[in-house]
Amino acid sequence: MPREAWPQCEFRLRRNTERLLAMLDDAGAKATFFVLGWNAERCPALIEQIERAAGVEVRGHRAASFSVTEECLWALDVLAQEGIAYDSSMFPIRHDRYGVSRRWMEGRDIITDSGSIVEVPITVWPVMGACVPFAGGGYFRLLPYGIVRRITRSLNRAGRRVVFYFHPWEMDPGIPRVKLGFARSIRSYANIAANARKFAALLRDFTFMPVSDALRQDHLPIRTLRHASGERWLLV
Repeated sequence: MPREAWPQCEFRLRRNTERLLAMLDDAGAKATFFVLGWNAERCPALIEQIERAAGVEVRGHRAASFSVTEECLWALDVLAQEGIAYDSSMFPIRHDRYGVSRRWMEGRDIITDSGSIVEVPITVWPVMGACVPFAGGGYFRLLPYGIVRRITRSLNRAGRRVVFYFHPWEMDPGIPRVKLGFARSIRSYANIAANARKFAALLRDFTFMPVSDALRQDHLPIRTLRHASGERWLLV
């Protein structure tokens, strides 16, 4: 859908986010919220509500559709220059729209020309040399919850934190549907009606904390990001 058509669409973000906040509050859980600038401009009261619930200032960044890839690592330098403490825009999988190599599977403290920034990738399950996604979005909706729980417990037993992600619209069965091809329709809309129940089970079975709290407890490896030429940057 072209961006110029967005203002004509029904705005359901507030009610869906408030539902998500209520579920987190009922479970005594905390989360990190990333918000599109367009939504923040359209609904500033919701952003204030999130900030009151979190009790912290903006410190992190996530690019839409995980669009920070190995072809645009310069973005990490720009974010560090802007004072952003951490980024969570990388997803170490193969996908037709995004993805980075498995070398980004673990979080790290990255030193750039403009300062330092922590990269917090979405968690994947390493199986026989492959990175299997499970921790959010369509992957969480499509997989049986028992499998997600088993993978998460396995990674926790190995001493790894799991970074999950959710979109408020993925818990809204009444969301207006956009005409898509068969594969994209499955990826976008399958199992939305069951997603709130699965999310509640996840909150019941595991303990969650905001990204900033986890970073205070973790000691991450330090790597350096160097400018090679043009828009090309190298991690060394």
